[in-house]
Amino acid sequence: MVGLPGTGLGGLFYALLILWIILREGWYTLCGAGRLARWRSIAHFAFLLALILVALSAQAGVIAWFMDSHAFQKLVDGNATPADLLTPGLTIGSLFVLIAIFAGLQFLRLRLAYAKRHAEEPSGAIAPTARQMAAHA
Repeated sequence: MVGLPGTGLGGLFYALLILWIILREGWYTLCGAGRLARWRSIAHFAFLLALILVALSAQAGVIAWFMDSHAFQKLVDGNATPADLLTPGLTIGSLFVLIAIFAGLQFLRLRLAYAKRHAEEPSGAIAPTARQMAAHA
């Protein structure tokens, strides 16, 4: 799959990101904070993802038609050579790298949000929390 647009880490990241956005906005909608404008943007991105998947399916069909590859059948039969395992191994490895990147980004996002909430004010005093402000009101 080397060289096919959408098959690398970027394509996987885009697909997982769209799924994450759908789940996140669905949660916001259930909590009453969903917005129609965001759903329109999500629909646009999901449509682009669908087009990418259709294009990849067409590419796979053309490649399968031109190439007479029996690597998958060898894998099923147990007669696979190390070269036959290269593509599935790279695919699984890429997926793990992508999951690590996605988890790292989410961790950094949460860490930055935490740091922002607990940042010091310019005067050097620590900003009061909402609970402290409510207690003094």
